[in-house]
Amino acid sequence: MDTLVTARFINPAQIVQSMREDKHYERLKESLEVLDESITKGIMSRQRTIGFNCSAAAVDMLEIYLHKVIRNRFSDSAGMDAAETNPND
Repeated sequence: MDTLVTARFINPAQIVQSMREDKHYERLKESLEVLDESITKGIMSRQRTIGFNCSAAAVDMLEIYLHKVIRNRFSDSAGMDAAETNPND
C-alpha cells in the first residue's frame, strides 16, 4: 500500500530526464550484434546467449517505446496547458 501512495507522487518528467533514450539504442544495437554473432557461430551451441539477448533487446525496445509515449504525452499536455492559459488562440 505504501508503494502505491509513494508512486502517485513521482513526477514522470523527472524519470524521463534521468534515463537516456540513446543508451537504450546503444544496448539494443549491442544485443542485436551479439545475436547476429551467435547465430553465425551456431544456434545449438549459443542457446542461452540467444535467449538472454532476445530478452534484453525486447526490454530495450519497450523502454524506447515508453520514452516516446511519455514524451508525446507530456508534450501534448504541455500544449493543452498553454492553450488553456491563453484563450485568445
